[in-house]
Amino acid sequence: MDGTTFVVCGFHQGRKLKPHHFNTEAQAREHAAHMGRSLDCVVLTTSNTISRASIDQELTANAPPHHDANTSRDGSC
Repeated sequence: MDGTTFVVCGFHQGRKLKPHHFNTEAQAREHAAHMGRSLDCVVLTTSNTISRASIDQELTANAPPHHDANTSRDGSC
């Protein structure tokens, strides 16, 4: 499933905190506002997410031809 998630990251005393992912911008903004009360910096951004199956399909489609190290250039063994 392809889609966009909204990601909120925070920094406190020089440490990056674990990012939180939300399905809607409103949820992310509410969380960012809440975090902003006690953190040094809050970042709200988006992330395009794709399923593992989509990634595997894309990698397979764009993979270079397989070369067997045990086969000579002319195809004989």
